[in-house]
This record gives sequence, C-alpha cells and structure tokens, in this order.
Amino acid sequence: TSSLNTMTRMSAGRRSCTGFRTRQLSLGPLQQRRESKPFRYRPLSHGRCRTTTVSADSRWRFGRVWHGLVLGLLVAVLSSCVYFNTFYNAEKYFRDAENKRTKYERELGNRSVNQRARRTYEGLYEKAVRKASLVLDKHRESDLVDDAMFLIGRALYWKRDYQYASRSLQDLEDNFPNSEFLDQARYWRALCLDELSQPEEARALFRSLMSDRRPIVGALSGLRLGEMSDRDEDW
Repeated sequence: TSSLNTMTRMSAGRRSCTGFRTRQLSLGPLQQRRESKPFRYRPLSHGRCRTTTVSADSRWRFGRVWHGLVLGLLVAVLSSCVYFNTFYNAEKYFRDAENKRTKYERELGNRSVNQRARRTYEGLYEKAVRKASLVLDKHRESDLVDDAMFLIGRALYWKRDYQYASRSLQDLEDNFPNSEFLDQARYWRALCLDELSQPEEARALFRSLMSDRRPIVGALSGLRLGEMSDRDEDW
C-alpha cells in the first residue's frame, strides 16, 4: 500500500510539472496597450540629426529669394558689361583717330589728301567723345569715369574744341584728385589754355608740373615751355 501511494504521488507530480511547462502566459493587457498607442517618431534636438518638413510656402519663399538674387546679379553683370563695352568702343574710335591724324601730319604736302584725312579723323574723335559721354551720363558711379573724362578732353583738343576740352580736364582734376590721369590731365589743360590765348596761365601750369618732378609730364612741360618761348621770342 505504501508503494502504491508513493507511485501515485510521483505520477501527480509529473502531471503538475508537465502542466506548468505547457501553460501559456497571457499577454492580452500588454498587447492592448501597445496597440492603443502606436509608435511615433520624435525628432531629436540639441545638435542631433533631426528631420524637418519643408512646407510648400517655405519652398515658394526660398524660390523667390533665390530668383531675386540671381536676377540682381545678372543685372549687375550686364550693366558692367554695357558700360565697359561702351568705353571700349570709345577707345577704339580714339585709337583709329590717332592713326588717321598721324598719317595726316605725315602728308602735309598733299593738300587735298590732308583735308579729306582731317575730316575723317575729326569724325572719329567725335564718335569717341559721344561714346565716352555715355559713360558719364548713364554710368556715373563706374570706375571708368575719370578714364572717360581724360579721353574726352584729348579728343576735343584734337577737334580744336579747346574750351570744352579744358572744361572736361578741369572736371577730372576737381572730382578725381587721386586719379592716375591727374598729371596728364593738367598737362593737356595747359595745352588748351595756350590755344585759348592764355599763355601765362599755361606757363604757370607747365612750371608747376616741372616743379613736381614728374618724370615724363615734367619733361614734356619743359619742352613745351621752350617751344612757347621760341614762338613768342620770350628769352
């Protein structure tokens, strides 16, 4: 009887152990909580990688700003190209006029050729003046204004329009005291003053250029003073 009771207890123990291993854990409440609160991504902050959404309105505003910057840059580039091209054409006319004038001076013996050549180079100087004047009228803030004034002054001198040539050169001296053309402009203005029957003013300007010890302009001024002395017999 005791052996039978012992076997009965062992069998019951095996059944209870087997029942424990086959028992399933109920996950119903936890699963319901997970399903009721779906996962949502929250972007990180404080320097970490984060995802942002760009709205259509932001893209439109950015496009407008970018378009404005590109358009402004394009306008600035085209404007600079226009005035530079205008002055380039003025210089081209001036160089052509200089070549024609040099040829005219070499052919002083042939009167008919001289007159025709003179009309030709004076017309080229006139074109140079008109082109350079566009720089002064439409591009007053450009860095070629003093260049244009100096070109106009010389071109008008060779057209024998000494009054306006002197005025253009004087404007350069007054408005651009640090211009690289300052000394040359003063020399050409002295030439204009001499042609305008103002020899004393011209001499004073030539002497000031010599006293400033300008290597090239000073030498030219001294040479011109000597020519004026020979002409006026002022020794």
